[in-house]
Amino acid sequence: MTNKFTFLLLTILSTSGFALETDQFIAVDIDLKDSSEVMNSYFNKNIEKSLIEANAKKLSCEQTALKVMENLTGKFSISKASSYASASALVERFPYDNISERSYKDQSFYEHAWLPLQVVDLARTININGIHLGTDKFGHFTHMGMSYYKNYLKFKKVGLSESGAIKKAIIKGFNSEYGILGYGIGGVLSYADLEANYQGFMFALDMCRTENALLIVKEGEWIENPKHRFDLRSYFTPKLDESFNLSFWRKPLYERIQKKLLQEYCNVQKSPMYQERMITYRRILKENLNDLLIQDNILTQEKYDRRLEDIEKACLK
Repeated sequence: MTNKFTFLLLTILSTSGFALETDQFIAVDIDLKDSSEVMNSYFNKNIEKSLIEANAKKLSCEQTALKVMENLTGKFSISKASSYASASALVERFPYDNISERSYKDQSFYEHAWLPLQVVDLARTININGIHLGTDKFGHFTHMGMSYYKNYLKFKKVGLSESGAIKKAIIKGFNSEYGILGYGIGGVLSYADLEANYQGFMFALDMCRTENALLIVKEGEWIENPKHRFDLRSYFTPKLDESFNLSFWRKPLYERIQKKLLQEYCNVQKSPMYQERMITYRRILKENLNDLLIQDNILTQEKYDRRLEDIEKACLK
């Protein structure tokens, strides 16, 4: 990748409201208002708008699902949903809005990170149903969820089975985190981002699944299933919290952030609020197909193995 292309890409990302990374550790002792209903309302309004457009064009269910994902993503931004979560006065975020981006970076373990992470904003933390996550996860849920779904439809078209197409779409999607959206430029392989990608894909699939689908036909038109309306809480899991589901950092970046990362990580272990949240997380945690494919296709590569064990040992010193 040339320096000219890298600079151009970073310029686009820095003006699009897109955040490459986040720091959930500094928000562990903050009691954030649950934004589930606010974000559910935003999603459902966009679903309703998409259905009107789809019905006017007599689209199939799969085409309608794509229309929904496209409207949530937007043509000229990484994710309208992420931008909404990052800017709406109805969504409580930490660091709070009166804290500048520069101050946020100075507080975070990315304070001394390299250029890509200095150019773009860090995502701030919000609360969805008791789960702390960065606003960037909405971009992964919508934009990358749509990308996975498009690949799934292509694989189905060439004759792959349902399960085969799903698995191949997920594995192909891993390349997004190896590339410009994560490890390739930022030096971070985020397992939380991969979970958000996967859950967005599941949302797209759920719109047209024959059993209890999110969309049904009534009088020749697509409507939301009144018995199974979209709810973020069905998709947002503890694995979206990067203070729980740690990322892998490329060695040169890890050396830059290690001291402050360890300080943050070790400090939060003593927080009663964090300890209580971790207990809740582990109680509701469920393994999914994405976890299995990460185990088989990423964690088998030694260079992508997480540093969690090393960090925990460091806290004991």
